[in-house]
Amino acid sequence: MELFDTHCHLDVEAFDPDRATVLAAARDASVGQLLIPAIERRGWEELWGLCRTHDGLY
Repeated sequence: MELFDTHCHLDVEAFDPDRATVLAAARDASVGQLLIPAIERRGWEELWGLCRTHDGLY
């Protein structure tokens, strides 16, 4: 069964060094889709770019 993480903040700076590793670990744990809430307007473009770059991010 594929899981959907309904709330994660993979767009925050703390994940910059290892975001790809975190995403790979999520996929390995059957988490196929992740919802990243936009919390600040100034980060919307970067968040949108992240979602366009990786399948399953919303």
